[in-house]
Amino acid sequence: MDNTQPVNGKTQDRIDEAWRLVQGLPEDLKRGMRRATPRDPTTRGFWTVWASLSQGMYPVSGDKIIQEQDRWAAIVNGMVRLSHKSGAGVGWLLAKHGYSDNRVQDLLRSRGASLLDAVYRVVDFLVQKDERSVNWVQMAKLLLSDPFNQDWRATAIRHIERDYYEGLTKKAKED
Repeated sequence: MDNTQPVNGKTQDRIDEAWRLVQGLPEDLKRGMRRATPRDPTTRGFWTVWASLSQGMYPVSGDKIIQEQDRWAAIVNGMVRLSHKSGAGVGWLLAKHGYSDNRVQDLLRSRGASLLDAVYRVVDFLVQKDERSVNWVQMAKLLLSDPFNQDWRATAIRHIERDYYEGLTKKAKED
């Protein structure tokens, strides 16, 4: 099964840069990032990555920038636990490991703080299943499109759903 995704070049570039920055962090900063939660997402490691990643990216301030930082914290903190690999589609991995349909729908329909909670749950689940990597571009599109770009969000949801249900179908045939 081909579980790679078409990606927006700009998002791919940002995720690749975030991954490069995360890989370059000292181990003590990564340890702190592994303990981050949706309610307390920012760590020294996150701020180190954010300082480089956000250069000229976000001219907004106030609540919007805080929301954006929380979304990026979910991405970069997640990268410490699950590395970025472009071919490891999140929907496919969730199907492979038996993540419930209800939880997938919860992930895809959630917004705001609920979406952050759902992403952290997905990362926890995949780590518990001994996965080592995921396509963070897919997760980023889901996180960063909320609530700004509904078309982009719909496309991200469709890709994850497609991979999930194709993965379930493949798994059922193998069983």
